[in-house]
Amino acid sequence: MSNERTQVKAPATPNERPETARSTFDLTTKPDAFLGSDFVFGAYAEAASVVLTSYHELSTRAASHWYHNDKVQDARDIIWTEPTAVQKTTHGNAKDATEYGAYAIAFLIAAALDFVVVGRSEQGSGCDWIMRRASGGTETFKLEVSGIAQGGSPGSRLATKVKQGQTGTLKAPGLAVIVRFSEVSLHSEDWT
Repeated sequence: MSNERTQVKAPATPNERPETARSTFDLTTKPDAFLGSDFVFGAYAEAASVVLTSYHELSTRAASHWYHNDKVQDARDIIWTEPTAVQKTTHGNAKDATEYGAYAIAFLIAAALDFVVVGRSEQGSGCDWIMRRASGGTETFKLEVSGIAQGGSPGSRLATKVKQGQTGTLKAPGLAVIVRFSEVSLHSEDWT
């Protein structure tokens, strides 16, 4: 009789599971649909990674539930890089990290809806960012974004952001995006 033990491999951790065919929102790479600097997207994606990791510690991938115009749009995995200790302290202000992280995810949602994020908007315009259609044209669209760490009502916040987007000095159609990080719940609504 042998004294050798058979080693049984533990079940795969979320980071070791094989990739599936499910669509993703990848925070590890700047999307072509964001025309801003690599540095800006990287900082916002880093903030998103810090907030996501605070709720999803054992993974760098989480399933999201995306609702667009009150209908289930898609279930996508969000992928991020595990933040370092320095990145966690850099984004130590949870309110700011939630806001900046929501921007990064909103850029990915905008890209999925055929928008290109052109740049930041002026104060008082009624939005955070300016977009155009990826398929071409010169029409300007607004992007208004809000992040919620946990709790709160994404639906109520979305309604408020749509109303805000419909006002301001810039008169244009647009998109409001709300990101709730604790459940990775994504809500978007457009207006004309």
